Amino acid sequence: MGVSMGGMIAQEYALAYPGDLRSATYGCTYAAPGPFCSRMFAMWADMAPVLGVPFVMRDVTLWAFTLPFFEGRPGDLEEFETAMRYMDQPVHAYLGQLAVIQNHDTTDRLDQIRVPSLVLAGEEGHPHPRRTFAANP
Repeated sequence: MGVSMGGMIAQEYALAYPGDLRSATYGCTYAAPGPFCSRMFAMWADMAPVLGVPFVMRDVTLWAFTLPFFEGRPGDLEEFETAMRYMDQPVHAYLGQLAVIQNHDTTDRLDQIRVPSLVLAGEEGHPHPRRTFAANP
């Protein structure tokens, strides 16, 4: 199972080593970033060297959680924001991670995934359209 960037890694693994897997689960991920995510990641890459990774993670919080989460789960929100405030990931490592997810594209190879796959996404998605991920059942 892979979630977000882990889902991208799981796609690549399923494509490269299908005999190792009985099934695969992909959560909150994509086959390619599309224009919305590409612009967002480019903005984060510009912000991180100037303002630091913890500052960028404040924006990730706004992007990753729904309004009901903000309204109904203040304790969980505070816990997440505190963890992000103390994130000590070096900027160069964060920029490397962003480069990988900006360039990830399995769109033309999805039909080659031969293991049973489950794709998970939240009921209340982000309001901006993204390129969706679909795998062979």
